[in-house]
Amino acid sequence: MWFRRRNRHVPYSTLERWLDQERLIEPFAAADDATERHRRIMEYGDLRQRLWAKNIKTLSREEQGQFRDGTHPSQSHRFSERAQPVVRLLEEHLATLGLAANVCPGFYHLDRIVLSAELDADPKERRSDLPWLFCGYEVKYNWPQVASEPRGSASEGTPDATTSG
Repeated sequence: MWFRRRNRHVPYSTLERWLDQERLIEPFAAADDATERHRRIMEYGDLRQRLWAKNIKTLSREEQGQFRDGTHPSQSHRFSERAQPVVRLLEEHLATLGLAANVCPGFYHLDRIVLSAELDADPKERRSDLPWLFCGYEVKYNWPQVASEPRGSASEGTPDATTSG
């Protein structure tokens, strides 16, 4: 139950490594065993929270203060104009990886902004280099699909959360 929840230490530095090392090929939220399903969902949530906190620590004191005060651009649609410099930074970062991308702020539920990156091509072996978290923003990726491949998304197999731009 939520009020008895304890923070589990999931010893992985990325969601991608967790999925790989735990051999989670099938969607873990659809597991037949309710106990296993609950355990995996809790591990996933705990790891995401830990990686998010780790990313926030990479930010400047000013940006960390904005998070504490609820005024960081990623925390509200009202601040979308202030997200534009980070949009350009992510495009530049992806270009250094040899990936052309069109990045824009994505207006998500709960009044948050994520960065949406539309890649010109499948990043293939560079997928693990795509930052899931960047300068205090979550990043979602899309790219042209080959008919037999699942749709690309950084939240399904994510790179290291320490990348901050």
